[in-house]
Amino acid sequence: MTMVVIGAIIGTGICVLTVEAAAGKEHALGAGPALTVSFVITGLTCLFLALCYAEFASMIPVPVAPIPTHTIPLESLSHG
Repeated sequence: MTMVVIGAIIGTGICVLTVEAAAGKEHALGAGPALTVSFVITGLTCLFLALCYAEFASMIPVPVAPIPTHTIPLESLSHG
């Protein structure tokens, strides 16, 4: 529950900062449409990073036992 609250606080802060960056303040100009382009570039970067992580995860060998360690005979599933 604590992690949900922390995530909500961080998420709210990100949304507020995004609006301020796009609109600007009285002493600073806003980014305007360039902020959208920035988010698209960031999203593509995250997509490629996820693909890299997936590629690295697929390289890790998974130990497989030659004989299954736990088997259920089919006869035990039928009650007749």
